[in-house]
Amino acid sequence: MTYKEFGLKRGIRAVSGTKVTRNGARASAKGFRQTRTRGDVTQIGGVVVIDASGEVIWQHTEQIAGDLADLDELVDVLESHTGQPG
Repeated sequence: MTYKEFGLKRGIRAVSGTKVTRNGARASAKGFRQTRTRGDVTQIGGVVVIDASGEVIWQHTEQIAGDLADLDELVDVLESHTGQPG
């Protein structure tokens, strides 16, 4: 599947602006650094969980760069579909 098929955004508005700058500052304060950029710099990501049959069982689509998925929610989804604790 492709970014487009999952409905993941791309575009200059998604990777620039005040909120994106704040997200970058938050990441930088935690020690994360951007290194060399590769690929489409305007592509926004997300998290997609697909089960063994190929069905999407959970998805988080970033609205802007740095719009992170709720990790507690993600762990809950994984635990409920695997039957194993995180």
